[in-house]
Amino acid sequence: MPKLLVTTDFSENSKAGIRFALQLASQTRAELEFYHLVEITKPTAWSDRKFKFLAEERLKQALFKLKKFVAKIVLKSGQPAGKHSFRVVIGNDASEHIISHAKKSKFDYICMSTHGAGKLRKLIGTHASALITASPIPVFVVPKGYRSKPISKLFYASDFSNLAKELSQVDQFAKLIHAHLEVYHFDYLLHVDENRKKLEAKAAKFKKPSITFNFKRLEVEFTLADHLKKYVQKIRSQLLILFTKQNRTWYDKLLRNASSAEMTFHSKTPLLVFRKRK
Repeated sequence: MPKLLVTTDFSENSKAGIRFALQLASQTRAELEFYHLVEITKPTAWSDRKFKFLAEERLKQALFKLKKFVAKIVLKSGQPAGKHSFRVVIGNDASEHIISHAKKSKFDYICMSTHGAGKLRKLIGTHASALITASPIPVFVVPKGYRSKPISKLFYASDFSNLAKELSQVDQFAKLIHAHLEVYHFDYLLHVDENRKKLEAKAAKFKKPSITFNFKRLEVEFTLADHLKKYVQKIRSQLLILFTKQNRTWYDKLLRNASSAEMTFHSKTPLLVFRKRK
């Protein structure tokens, strides 16, 4: 049974992450913990005792609000929350607290919502990008507007540089939710027979009924994000899976060779981002 840490700031956008977590729990019996961070700054004139009292009161209020907030979403979704718990903490750096808690409590995944559609940097938002950059734990990033639907088809975009280890992680998740895995590789030199044969030979080692490999030429006039958007929509995948080198966030790679002013990624497809191992 996987453990999923589901973050919320009580915003309308954050409901999408909770809906996705409920859908995932319905398919995997995942254990959910709904998490909220309360930001409090201690006034310099206040005593420690006075601040402690305020903090305790704010935590009680936040816990009550969190339970009520989640309960409404659960009721509206029509899906049971299954085994779940609630946690509220005080802090200033949300991503740091989330990662620390997830590691200490041995969560398998972190789930959070984005800030909605629009330019890719805006879509991800500061907290999500910080999590993706620093988290050793895989992160689900759920866009605003997501509506629950069974997850039956996964889109895994691979650069084929560490296929065995990465595919092992992705396939493990695919088995968990009983989904078919579509592996896509985009390559500038796909038209070169020798290069294509090498890719196909490598893929053949991992082929099985639950995994399909797809090779597409990376057209220079389009960004990688354009290609991902096109084929994710084409096959109607319910989840896009990426690996990222955390010394440079994955969306920076997607923006490379493209003007950020022109780059948009209007997607309603949730992402699962793994740390890319050396």
